[in-house]
Amino acid sequence: MSETRDQIIERVRLAGVSPESIRELRTMAQPMPVAEIAKLFGISRQGVYFHINGDKRQLGMTSREKAKALRPFQVPTAMQKCNQYNLLSAHLLHHLDPNALSKTKQTELEGWWRGLRAVRSLILIFDPEQPPNEVAKCGGWAFDERTPEESGLVVRPHGEITEEQRAALTLEGL
Repeated sequence: MSETRDQIIERVRLAGVSPESIRELRTMAQPMPVAEIAKLFGISRQGVYFHINGDKRQLGMTSREKAKALRPFQVPTAMQKCNQYNLLSAHLLHHLDPNALSKTKQTELEGWWRGLRAVRSLILIFDPEQPPNEVAKCGGWAFDERTPEESGLVVRPHGEITEEQRAALTLEGL
């Protein structure tokens, strides 16, 4: 017989605060909010985040760092505020962990994928010289005609890409 939510919470409370206990509470069928976890262990919300981030440091590279490594180009900070950058980042995070995104971000990403599939002849491009436009008010992002080599990709790479990057940047199978 599986444990009830209350039984899990009590068992974890007795075990004490740790990255593992917080992860268990955050990944239950009905996840516990950070504020409730803080109250359960008698620590601040920042203390909960400290444990969450400590867990990520122990694992090595975070998902965001891995996603950044998969991006086939560097994006200046000012152009990281554009929606296309955020959607590409969400796409890469989803590739690394399909459960990493909030429901809202997942829904937004799925809408982006639908749009990309609907216009198969276009591909997202990044060019820091691109002026502000209807795709990106901050500039840098636009759509261009897709070449046969770019089939299935969500964004045009700058130069050669690894097989891992190609797998992460593909729209196929989503």
